Amino acid sequence: MSGAHPDPNPQSPADRIAELESLFAHLERQHEQLNGVVIEQGKLLTRLLKRFDDLDQAMMGQEIDGIHAAQQKPPHYLP
Repeated sequence: MSGAHPDPNPQSPADRIAELESLFAHLERQHEQLNGVVIEQGKLLTRLLKRFDDLDQAMMGQEIDGIHAAQQKPPHYLP
């Protein structure tokens, strides 16, 4: 007795090709969906980076304004 068992449902080459085509179509659809997600995330990341840069610039401006306000003018500058 050999340990090999014949396939109870042998598939013809045409059946195997049809199954592979079906699997390929499914993978292709998933690839398109994932690509759409990646594109949307890229757009979101770009918007977030722009917003971060805007906030960073605003904070730098406030910090500079705070430094200027904290500096006392020399006595000869006072009215």
